[in-house]
Amino acid sequence: MSSHLKRLLIAGMLIATVLGGMAPAAAANAEPPWGFMGLGTSACPNFAVSVDAAKADNKDYLLGYFSWAQGYMSGLNNFLLPKKQLNGISKTAQVAELYKYCAAHLDETFSAAVLNLYDKLPDLKPHD
Repeated sequence: MSSHLKRLLIAGMLIATVLGGMAPAAAANAEPPWGFMGLGTSACPNFAVSVDAAKADNKDYLLGYFSWAQGYMSGLNNFLLPKKQLNGISKTAQVAELYKYCAAHLDETFSAAVLNLYDKLPDLKPHD
């Protein structure tokens, strides 16, 4: 099995595990008041567990969360001004900022951590 296929399989299993584990919590809590889906709706502690697992094992545990965060911030850049430079800080620093936020806000969703990160990114300079 190729390493690319293996990573996709691991990411898929992780996402299925996280989403499966969220089902009881989702039923107990009301859905967010906006049309929102994916890992961004999961509770911050789920992300923190994934970061801790990545430290112990490998970075593949973070793939789903970080991909969701990058897609969400890319979407924000399409609609908000000023636009943010998504690579304005390193990926490692971005994950650290997401983790720091989630550790301090256990009752928040992962999407709140992503919005916090987005606000801290430098503004994107307009191209001439």
